Amino acid sequence: MKLQELPKRPDEQEKAAALSTTEEDDDEASSAPEEHGNEKNAGAQSAVATTKATTRPEPHDRYVAPEMQSYTKIWLFGHYLLIPTRVGEATPKLFLIDTGSLTNFISPTAAREVTKVHGSDMQVRGISGSVKNVYEADKAVLQFSRFRQENQDITAFDLSKISKGAGTEISGILGFTTLRFMTLKIDYRDGLVDFDYDKNRWH
Repeated sequence: MKLQELPKRPDEQEKAAALSTTEEDDDEASSAPEEHGNEKNAGAQSAVATTKATTRPEPHDRYVAPEMQSYTKIWLFGHYLLIPTRVGEATPKLFLIDTGSLTNFISPTAAREVTKVHGSDMQVRGISGSVKNVYEADKAVLQFSRFRQENQDITAFDLSKISKGAGTEISGILGFTTLRFMTLKIDYRDGLVDFDYDKNRWH
């Protein structure tokens, strides 16, 4: 993993390095000894509040720097990274980028839009336990970012529980079998991701 500074927004001003206050600072200010006097105590609390107000980040529109034009826009729902993905020729849907998933998955509903779905005796297990009602989709072509991947016999199961937890519909998962050939570049500030594909990485 590598970290590097994001490009500055056009309206971003150069900021001097400074310490930011924490909840511990608030506790110390609010519990200042009474012998200092109420006025001094109130002044300390006011200074802390002012500092927190000036250091709290303001909301900004998404900014795509010139050097990041190849990046794809994604949506952040909690710790989920959701990327628009087209299944066959159907309308784009949101897929979860998940390096912790061994393979790609799709919801039965999304799979049925483009291919046939059959029952399967495959077992799918995760942190929350085993998944019930697992299916196999005959064929699904996934298109995301600049890439297109054909999936034969892709596994499908109900993703409604994950969708409910995220607060939006998730139609599939891009797992390690796809992501292992790529270097991911993620811009959490602006909701952008880029993939560098290296087919020789595992050879």
